[in-house]
Amino acid sequence: MCDICNKSPCDPRCPNAPESTPIAICDYCNNPIRKGDKDFFEMPDGTCLCKDCADDMSGTDLLLSLGCTVCCAEALV
Repeated sequence: MCDICNKSPCDPRCPNAPESTPIAICDYCNNPIRKGDKDFFEMPDGTCLCKDCADDMSGTDLLLSLGCTVCCAEALV
């Protein structure tokens, strides 16, 4: 039994718990995304983006990562 969380095996939040295997990797910072993490986004192209990277992106960068394109206005249709 763990001396910190009093569980066997350790609670996943316990500092003594073994690192879980990542289920994905943030494609921008390469940090692991583990089972139970709630702060990540799965992009339409299948890439993953952690919340920290999303928070650091400008609106333009986020739109570009979603596949939007910057256009030049020539005439109203």
